[in-house]
Amino acid sequence: MTSSLQSQIIKQLKIASIQYQHEQFLKIRHFSDEGERFFNTVVPNYQRKLDYFFGIKKNHNTIKQRIDRFDLKIEPKESITIRKFENEEDIRKIARKASVYFQQGLEMLETSFSMPENTCPLVEYYALLQCAKGFIILDLDVTEELFFTQHGLRPVKISDEEQSSKYLSAQVMPLGVFSALSIRTAFFEDKRLERNDPEHYENAMEDYFDESFLPSIENIVIYDNDNPYSQLMNNSLTTFIGSWMLSTLVRYAPMEWQEILAGQENDLIKHIRDFRNERLIRVFDSFLPDHMR
Repeated sequence: MTSSLQSQIIKQLKIASIQYQHEQFLKIRHFSDEGERFFNTVVPNYQRKLDYFFGIKKNHNTIKQRIDRFDLKIEPKESITIRKFENEEDIRKIARKASVYFQQGLEMLETSFSMPENTCPLVEYYALLQCAKGFIILDLDVTEELFFTQHGLRPVKISDEEQSSKYLSAQVMPLGVFSALSIRTAFFEDKRLERNDPEHYENAMEDYFDESFLPSIENIVIYDNDNPYSQLMNNSLTTFIGSWMLSTLVRYAPMEWQEILAGQENDLIKHIRDFRNERLIRVFDSFLPDHMR
């Protein structure tokens, strides 16, 4: 990573770690006329994404099972909703929690800068994970024992040559931080009725929650004309998956990670370094709250 990018992200995260920043913003958004745009445009868009997410039978059923397991007195669709505040004390609590998540992300990221390449991707991912949580909760009311106790991704073995990997492939799961993050960040636009244009529609969540979405680490980090996921490579959600993959290799497959680092079988490490130095560091910026832009 370049020192200028590092310095910029660290500076921004230090600001994001200040409770007052979030508290004042949320007060304006929820208790003043200036928040009108959020409720007129952003909220309906979130609702469409929530409807899509819960409309996937596997997602709904998995959440229902987990709710029953934990004996939570809520319906599945109540497990993640658009954030609404009744009073300023509730705002203070969420602002405080978000600032703590960003502070943890800041400290972990700073620590990762001084760690050797053999281990730093693990701490780097957890820095990103905490920033993602802070980013999510300012807009979405999340049942954290359901969504924040899991990553929302799992390693898989597949036989498809385009997607198979000697090292790691991933699958999106119904529950976890990734699901909440997709609702928070995935691009969604449906202007079919408004513009009478059946093609004016885009929902990035359809890509990630498709059962055929099984990217390999190579698919995530290598730009290639034959890459089936090339159109998703610059999406922050894809970068989040890539960071999770690297942390998983470091933690659970240290010998394979050593093989990659040494370039014993291929030049994958060159692409991983480019991924971490460019795309990954920029995602920290994209997970900063809107009021910091």
